[in-house]
Amino acid sequence: MSTIKISELTEKLTMVGTEEVLINDSGISKKFSTQRFLDAKAAAEAAQTAAEVAQTAAETAETNAETAETNAAASASAASTSASNAATSASEASTSATNASNSAGSAATAQSAAESARDSALAAYDSFDDRYLGVKASAPTLDNDGDALVAGALYFDSTSQKMQLYTGSIWVDAYTTGTSFLAVANNLSDLNNAATARTNLGLGTAATTASTDYATAAQGSNADTAYGWGNHASAGYLTTYTETDPVYTASSWYTTTNNSTNWDTAYGWGNHASAGYITGNQTITLSGDATGSGTTAITVTVADDSHNHIISNVDGLQTALDGKMATGTDKRAQIYYIGRDTNDYIGVETTQINFVLDGNTDARLYNSGDFHADGNVIAYSTSISDSRLKKDITPVENALDKVCSLNGVEFTYTYEDKRSAGVIAQEVEAVLPQAVKETTLGLKTGDETTAYKVVEYDQLHALLIEAVKELTARVEALEAK
Repeated sequence: MSTIKISELTEKLTMVGTEEVLINDSGISKKFSTQRFLDAKAAAEAAQTAAEVAQTAAETAETNAETAETNAAASASAASTSASNAATSASEASTSATNASNSAGSAATAQSAAESARDSALAAYDSFDDRYLGVKASAPTLDNDGDALVAGALYFDSTSQKMQLYTGSIWVDAYTTGTSFLAVANNLSDLNNAATARTNLGLGTAATTASTDYATAAQGSNADTAYGWGNHASAGYLTTYTETDPVYTASSWYTTTNNSTNWDTAYGWGNHASAGYITGNQTITLSGDATGSGTTAITVTVADDSHNHIISNVDGLQTALDGKMATGTDKRAQIYYIGRDTNDYIGVETTQINFVLDGNTDARLYNSGDFHADGNVIAYSTSISDSRLKKDITPVENALDKVCSLNGVEFTYTYEDKRSAGVIAQEVEAVLPQAVKETTLGLKTGDETTAYKVVEYDQLHALLIEAVKELTARVEALEAK
């Protein structure tokens, strides 16, 4: 039996597989089969290698565990941050939802205000439409809405070519031409027949007779035979005198008392000092429609509107008026005011047309095209919206932000004690300038020179539509989370 040391055994050692060897190492001897020994040695080495691999794996696992712990801590921190962000997002979502609700309320309020303004405009137009019925071929019995006619209503008769006015019971001509009227500046020089006019006025020929001719022209033949004088040329007064009787002289006869008395009573005159003749300048006083007084000259004042004559008293006046009102004649530059009286009429001015009822100017049409009504306008109207008549079409941007910058307010107008609600023109101008215009408001304020800002509420519809769409998109995004 061979004896070898364990430390000397190797796989390269040539040994017989069944040979027994005595292993003596450190004084200990054992008997093994060589092959079994080699197998045991290989298993020990494999176990050592596995142990080393296990150690390395354990070290790796420890490192991985430490890394996992670090990652877990980082994940925990990230999770905490995400939780905080989630809470913040939830709060912001709640705030956005509240803002969305508020914006929706503002949009509804603005829409209500716009509808109210539209209804007011329609009401004012309906009122106007009930009073001016337009062009008709015959006299209407109802207004354009099928309701009863109102006093003061107008329509243009296309058959007679005349403007007609409803008095409350019948239709009458709303105006008459003034071409044949007497002009104030002409001082009656434009009368058709002055002589006939004087006769109609009861003036006779005295108006054209010189004051020096009054004794004969005004008094006529009575002057020749006053107090029984007879013909003055032969008996009434001395035309020539030739002294033939030495008893009477021209110079002494007039101063002789007896002869003076005879003279006073000649031909039955009576006392000339009191009745027979005018001894000095006499004062003449006029009264009535014509006033004035004087001795040698009289300034006569005739009271305004003192003679109320009818048309038939003036020759040719009715014919002239009928000619002016003939169908087809142009009435422009002749008629400026039409109506039933000074409290109810339509007045055409240089820059405006006034509609006056009961003494109040209720509506005014300016030459700019603006129509102002002192009250509700009940009417139906449309706005031009065909895309073929538009260009540079773009959506309203940031509509929700613009709506949020506006304030729906209640207020009292300064020119009348009346509460109302709406928006502020200056605020609208900052976000939608094309919806704000400037115009004078003379009918409301009495000031025709100061321009004030006004809002075209219809344009706010586009702003509200886009704001609702933006708000809807935000709500849908929040709901999707």
